[in-house]
Amino acid sequence: MLTPLESGFAMPAEWETHEAVWLAWPYDRDSFPNLEGAENAFSRFVAEVSEDERVELLVTDELMEGKAKRLLEQNAANLEAVNFHILKYADIWFRDYGPIFVVNREHKKLAMTKWIFNAWGNKYKELLPDNEIPYAMNKLLKMTSNCAAPVEDPEIAVAVVVEHGGGGRDKPGERPGDHGRENKPSRDQFAPAPPADKDRFTDGQGVAHNLGV
Repeated sequence: MLTPLESGFAMPAEWETHEAVWLAWPYDRDSFPNLEGAENAFSRFVAEVSEDERVELLVTDELMEGKAKRLLEQNAANLEAVNFHILKYADIWFRDYGPIFVVNREHKKLAMTKWIFNAWGNKYKELLPDNEIPYAMNKLLKMTSNCAAPVEDPEIAVAVVVEHGGGGRDKPGERPGDHGRENKPSRDQFAPAPPADKDRFTDGQGVAHNLGV
């Protein structure tokens, strides 16, 4: 199988214009003991984003969707710019388990790279199902862009664990994990991979320098 780079795909720079932001509505009291406060803050955030771009928002069921819509309306969100998707997810940290979108500029095609999410070294079994979210997203999107036909091979698997960190060390005796669960392994670590996988990752994405490989 060709790498994304060999197929003509590359990850856009973070400062480039993008079509939408993907988010997941908060509901887990382990992460947010003050859930009501988190929901209000989140709805204000979504309202701000919806002024300028589309929001693709995950909710777990219709009841949560209704609640989210009410809070978004209260905060003057542009609901025409918010698309709701009912999916079963464990937590809201989308950057940890979500895909990385890549584009083929020559053929105006969109694809996603599917990474491995192992809940910080398989420490939190209840979060492992979030590894499946990119597959569900791909079924929803059918991987089309504004002016492109469906990508023939829209899902590109990469045998590397990628869990983005926010600068936390999470070493014993230093600070707790972002989820409020103690002694979470570092979110900036990559799982060991054979040299062939590392070469594939570096050649395929063209962004290895950004991810510490």
